[in-house]
Parts: sequence; C-alpha cells; structure tokens
Amino acid sequence: MARRLLVLAIVAGLVVIGFQNCGQVQFTATSQLKGMSGPAILINGGARFTKSANVTLTTSSEKTTEMYITNDPNCHTGGLWEKQTPSSPWVLGQENQEARVYGKFRTVAGGEETACVEARIIHDSISPDVQFKTTPLNPSGISDGAFEIDAQDSLSGVDHLECRSGQDPFAHCNVVVALHGLTDDQHSFQVRAVDKAGNMSADLDYDWLIDTTAPTVQITKMPLSLSSTALASFEFTGVDSGSGVKSYLCQIDATPAQPCTSPMIYMTLASSIHKFQVWAQDMAGNTSAPATYQFTIDNVPPGNFNITGVTAPPDDTKVDTWLKGYTPTVYWTTSADAVNYKVSILKQDLSTACAEQTTTATNFGFTAANCTLTNLTSYKAQVVASDSANNSTSTVFNFVVDTTPPMITLVGPDVTSNPQSATFHFSVADQTPGELDTVTCYRTHNGQTVQQSCDGLTQITYNNLDFGDQTFKIVADDKAGNESTQEIDWKVTPLICDPFAAITGDCKGGLVGDLFYLDAALQTQFNALPQQTVQFFYDSGIKIDATINLSQLLIPTRNFDQGFPTSSGNTIKNSAGTTLYEYFAMRLNSFLHLDMSNPDPAQQDQEGNYEFALISDDGAILKEKDDANSAYSTIVTNDGNHSVRMGCSSKTVSMLANVGRAIQVEYYQGPRYEIALTLMWRKVAAGQTAGTDPLCNKSGRDLFWGPSPFNNYTNAYGYGQLVDRGWKALNPKNFVAP
Repeated sequence: MARRLLVLAIVAGLVVIGFQNCGQVQFTATSQLKGMSGPAILINGGARFTKSANVTLTTSSEKTTEMYITNDPNCHTGGLWEKQTPSSPWVLGQENQEARVYGKFRTVAGGEETACVEARIIHDSISPDVQFKTTPLNPSGISDGAFEIDAQDSLSGVDHLECRSGQDPFAHCNVVVALHGLTDDQHSFQVRAVDKAGNMSADLDYDWLIDTTAPTVQITKMPLSLSSTALASFEFTGVDSGSGVKSYLCQIDATPAQPCTSPMIYMTLASSIHKFQVWAQDMAGNTSAPATYQFTIDNVPPGNFNITGVTAPPDDTKVDTWLKGYTPTVYWTTSADAVNYKVSILKQDLSTACAEQTTTATNFGFTAANCTLTNLTSYKAQVVASDSANNSTSTVFNFVVDTTPPMITLVGPDVTSNPQSATFHFSVADQTPGELDTVTCYRTHNGQTVQQSCDGLTQITYNNLDFGDQTFKIVADDKAGNESTQEIDWKVTPLICDPFAAITGDCKGGLVGDLFYLDAALQTQFNALPQQTVQFFYDSGIKIDATINLSQLLIPTRNFDQGFPTSSGNTIKNSAGTTLYEYFAMRLNSFLHLDMSNPDPAQQDQEGNYEFALISDDGAILKEKDDANSAYSTIVTNDGNHSVRMGCSSKTVSMLANVGRAIQVEYYQGPRYEIALTLMWRKVAAGQTAGTDPLCNKSGRDLFWGPSPFNNYTNAYGYGQLVDRGWKALNPKNFVAP
C-alpha cells in the first residue's frame, strides 16, 4: 500500500487535504535481473503499471547470445531468435489487463535453450472516474464550501487527486476538501483524478454562488391607515442583488407567518388595529428584515341622528313638512363620531335639486347658485354623516316647497232686516291639501279690533253691531308660512226695507242701494237747471246714512207721503227734520238672472236677447255690464222731470241660464207726491228690433194703470197691453243682491 500527502493552497485560506489509495500488482519472474545469474525479463524496468502498449524490455541471461521473445506462454511460436540485447522495444499483446511477455535464450543456433521465462505488467489506458459525493448548496448562504470526492479506477487504481479553487493552480488534494472565508460571489471548484498508470481524468467542475446578504422587501401598496372596509390588500416587492428573491412570508397580527405572493388579500378583518408584516427570502436562504405596516379598520358607522327642520330666508322658523322659499337651510342633530356631514336636496326621483355640500357644522344654508327648487314640489333633504374611516349614517327629511298663499273667497255682509247683524260667507283653501294651518277673523270698529279663530268655518255672524264704519278681515296662513288676507269695509247703517211695497219686505231683496236727497237750497239749484237729471243728486245731493233694499221694481203710480221707515223704527228725515218723500234719489245695484226656478220649462225664462223698459215718474236710467271689471253701459234712458213715462232700450242684452249680469238702476223723484218705477223686459224674436213698442216714450199719469188708485193691470191700460205683447215685470227671483 502506498500513502501520499498533498498540501493544497487555496486563495481564501490554507486547507490541508489528504488523499489515500492502495493498489497491488503481482509479478511472476524466473529471477530478478539484478544479482541473479539465470535468464530474466523486465518490462519498463520492472514497473507495475503502464498506460502504453509500447514498452521497453530489459533482458538478462549469462553465457547466451541469442534471445527469443514472444507472447506465447510456451515460447514455441510468435517470436524470432535474435541477437540478445540488454534492452529492446516491445508491444504488449494484451491491453487494459495484466499483460505478459515470454522469452528464452541460447548460445548459438541450435544450441541448448534456457527455460521459458516471463515478465508481467498491468496495462491501463483508461482514465479514472471522479464524482462529487457532496457539494455546497448553490446558491449558498454561508462563506464556506465543503466537497467530498469519489474517485474510482478499476485497473491500476487511483493514485491521487488534484484540486483547485477558481483560477488557482491544481494541487494534490484529498477526498474531502473544505474552503473557508469565501466572499459573496460566483465561485468554481475543479478536481481531477490520476491513476497509478498515469491516466488523468477530465476536470470535474462545480460552480456555485455564495450569497450571505439578506434581501430587502418593500410594501408598495397598502390600505388606508384608517379604513372602513374589512378587506385589506397589500402589494410588495423584494430586491436581492445576489441569488435573487425566492419567496415571501406574510403575517397579519399574531397569526403564524405563511408563504404568500403579491398581492396578499385579507377578506374579513375585524374592526380593530392591525399589523401586517412581510419577509423576503432569497435563493440562498437568507431572510430579510420585515416590512411592517400598521393600520386601523373601523367599520362601525357614526351614531344615528335626525334632521330637525328646514328653513328658508327670511323666515327662520324650522318647519316639519312645508317650506316657504327656494334657498333652504337644513338643520340636524349631532351624529356621534362624525367628522363631517354631506347635505343635499333630492327630487322625488332621487335626482339632484341642490348639489351636495360638505360641512362640519350641524346646519347648512343653500344658495341660489347651488340649488334649484320649484314651487309646489316635494323634495328630500338628505344628510350623510361620515367618520374618519368614511363610515356613514344617513337620514332623510321630506318637505314641500310652497310659496303660494292660501286662496280666500269672501262674500258679505248679507243684507238682513237687522242692519246691526252681519254675516260673512267665506271659503279658504290651499293648493297643497292638508297644508292650511290657521284661519283668523278680525272685525274692527272705531279703532277696536275683535279677533277670533275661524278654523273650519265657512261663515261668521256678528250681532249687535254699532252703527258706523266697520272692517271685516280674514287672514289665512298655511304651514309654510304663506299668508293671505281679504277684507271688506262696510258701514252699519239703518236699513230701509222695501218702502214702496204694500207690505214691508224682509230686507232680503235682490236690489240694494243708497238714498240721496236735496235740501231746499239744492232743490232751487236743481229746478233752475235747463235739464234735470238724476246725476245731480249723486254729484251734489246729500247721501242718507242708510241702506235701501228692494225685492223688485214693480211700483205703479202711487202717492208717496209716508217716507222711508227704517229697521230701527225711525223714518228718514231731511236736514230740516221733516220726513223725506220728495226730491230724493236711489242708486240700486243687483245681478240680473233668468228665473229658472219653475219646474215647468214653459214657465221659465228663456235664454236669448232681451229688450228692457223703465216706466217711471220722474227720471230713471238702467245700466248693465258684463263683468266686475268692465264699466257700466246705459241700456235705458228715461231721465228728467216728467209724468209717468215709458223709456225703452235701443239695443238688446243677451241672457244665458246661470249667467248673471250686473245692473244699476238710477231713479229720482222730484216734487211730491206721486212716484212710479217699474222695470220690464221682453225676449226679442229673431229679426225684431228693440225699442219699437207703441208705448215707448209715451207718458201720462193714467196711461199705464188707470186713474187713481192706479191699480188696473188689465189691457184696458198700458201695463196690461204690454203684458199682452210679451213684456213682463222682472220678479224678485230675477234679482240677486251683490
């Protein structure tokens, strides 16, 4: 057995490596050449191994001169007798195994031959085989490298190993090689084996990377530091300049770290403070320091709250349903944990009416620049409270914009037999059902006002009124704060009830008017006029502080010396204190209607064109108009001082069912005592002309009702003749008080 020791110098340090191998070769020779007298052969000087078939033979035999060299073990064939020489070349007959050479010697040809001797040597031309049993990891996270080498040779056996690290020269080494103090870099190691025949294996290479530097890792995308969502997504990246990043480990809170990839998503995190960590690992097994991110999940919404009301300038009263104005201010209570509020106004289809605004206060006033509202429209005020994590709680408030005041219809006062009692009829409505809030009635007299609620009423009656000027006012307010007012000024005066009737009426007639008279001085002026007219009474006469009421105008010629009794029991007197029965005038107002009350259609007034006539003593005028806003036009003129005369209209008036026409009758009586005032009409047939009756403009004290007592209604006189020709005195149902 042979032992060799190899000392190998490595760049990174001094490593002592030993290699041990044993090989045995057997030789069978007749004798040793040196010191032996018998014949002998040596191959390559007695070497144990050869890698070449071409060898050198050394022969020795005393007292011989020729030799016979052969590969025949019996020395019979295969050779030639030749001159014996101490050394000669030979080609082995066997390769890669134990080879033998045979020979014999003699002195002369044909002489005695020596015995056949042999020489042996192992022929080995096959290189040994070398393998790594162990190597460093590639890449490796340590600065040392350890190799274990396995070399095999089946013939001559391994003689030794040669190793080198990097570009160092090869040096003998053992089967175990340890390298220390290597730097972070790419490294190489080579080994080759040499057998005892001198064959050398091919170089066996091993390259590996040493990387002892840990990678770095960075979180590149993370959730907000404060978030309301239970989902958290992280993106991260690692950097390693050596072996490269191999994998990552992630950890959330105290749970075990686990392998992960980017992005790492956590789906159902609780509302709390959380800590996320990620590590990068490189191919060499180095682990980075963790990248850490701490964040808070808060998915608990702010506290509940409510909108307390909405206002609109200039009114600052909070309303609960209706709003009077187009620039609302919304008020709400505080929401716990809220950091801001988003307020908007929505239409019923949830489209935007007032753009969303953000505030930290608990109210916000919109302006015309960011809000467009329309009247009589429903809206929703919406406020969304948000906390720091953007959790939200919302509340909605419904309201209606209403800038239209309630509608009031007021009629009155009713004329009754008692002028000191007045009834007003009214209706109050709002365009938005259910919005009407309060209705209040006021009556004022001599600076004193009496107020009372008229909620739910349609009329109100005042009794025991003092004579004089009065004002009735009704005020309606809706819940949006809109207000309407209607008022009527009237005067409580004595009431003259149908003084020309045989029986005094109940003062519910359809003709209502004023009474005028002339004192002595005015009578003189009047009589001096070239033409007397009723207008003089209105322009210059004295107005009686009383109201006259008539049921109809059917006053035939009659004496009038009783004057005008009033509802208070007194009789109207002139300024001289005497009873008024001459030089007086009336101006009566009414609404003229067709009388459709009779169930027999033939007895009803028929729609059509009508002509009119006034039979009067003295002057009388009939005027009419289509509506309250137009001026009166004169229909019949029968003015001036004259005896009983019939004045006729020169045009017709269209009368329709259920359509009234405002009329005014002006009448005056000059010197005492007889008076007459009758209003008649007749439907005009197609093609017939108004004002053509034979009695038009005819006059005479007895012409129409006969002589005193003037009560003949037959056709013996004018009135009966008129009736026969289709004329009719208007009855009380044709008149409706204004």
